[in-house]
Amino acid sequence: MKYLKTFKIFEAKLPDSHIRKNAIKHMKPGDVGYTVPWAVKVNQDGDCFINGSFTIGEKGGTSCLKVKMIKNGLIAYISDLPKDYQNYEKEDIDSDSLQELIEIIGFDDTISHTLENLEKELQNALDIEDYKQAAIIRDKIAKRK
Repeated sequence: MKYLKTFKIFEAKLPDSHIRKNAIKHMKPGDVGYTVPWAVKVNQDGDCFINGSFTIGEKGGTSCLKVKMIKNGLIAYISDLPKDYQNYEKEDIDSDSLQELIEIIGFDDTISHTLENLEKELQNALDIEDYKQAAIIRDKIAKRK
């Protein structure tokens, strides 16, 4: 029983080889990689986010979501997913979860098209005098420019 006294149970350290260094939140503009489809979260307003702490890697496995970091934010290519993984539920996202989430600004390489759609939505909100919605859309446009 003497040998048990020399063993220190609380000094176990995780080897560097098991520490994740390739999280989505560490991507730089121009980086492209793959993650799991369930990294995507959609709030009650339909705004899309991706969990930045999920691993980014090479294509492989049953289903992979291609993501690309650009200067203005993240693009998620959900249309490239198998049909079973293309649908997402809207959910309540609490403020604690928002810290790990990165806003998705587009779903393909036509970001300018998305921006044009937002500008049309802004004009429509202004036309019907929905200033609260107009302010939300204006903030989204500002993030993309």
